[in-house]
Amino acid sequence: ALTVPTDRRGVLEALQEVPYGEEVSVEQLTRMTPGLDADDETKVSARGTQSLVRKGLDLSDVMSSCASEVDGGGGGHDIAAGATIPTAKIDAFVRKADEMVGQQLS
Repeated sequence: ALTVPTDRRGVLEALQEVPYGEEVSVEQLTRMTPGLDADDETKVSARGTQSLVRKGLDLSDVMSSCASEVDGGGGGHDIAAGATIPTAKIDAFVRKADEMVGQQLS
């Protein structure tokens, strides 16, 4: 599901202009959206479960490490953490976080 704050509905409108079947990165979408600055920051939050923590999940480490790799900052607790990252670097952040969580749980 995609949830967008009311003041960012322009993102959805810009996304509707992308032809079916074509891919667009968050960075490209940011450039396509009037009034959205690629230098904006996005807040990210993550929640886990006690079961995942027992298997090795540490969201504080994920948020801190991955955010710093994209010039952001983050932290929190093993079960719940957050980060603030440059909007234009969401794709890279998500890829890094997904990879790191996979490594923690393998």
